[in-house]
Amino acid sequence: MLCPSALMLAKCFPTWLLIGVMVCMIWGQCVAVTKPHVIAFGKWNSTKWPNATGQKLLELKVRPLFVDTRQTE
Repeated sequence: MLCPSALMLAKCFPTWLLIGVMVCMIWGQCVAVTKPHVIAFGKWNSTKWPNATGQKLLELKVRPLFVDTRQTE
């Protein structure tokens, strides 16, 4: 039921209140939608790593991890 004039606003207040509450509930669910993440690997890099005795360096190949175009640790 919609109110035709401002004089009947007091009579229609519960209706407008209900509509406002429903809009707030729908807005809360729309904001809570999760966003997908994009994960990718970068190019291969060679690094030196000491072995357990510390006498010889091992050559390792590693790739950086990118999440949403940002490199992670």
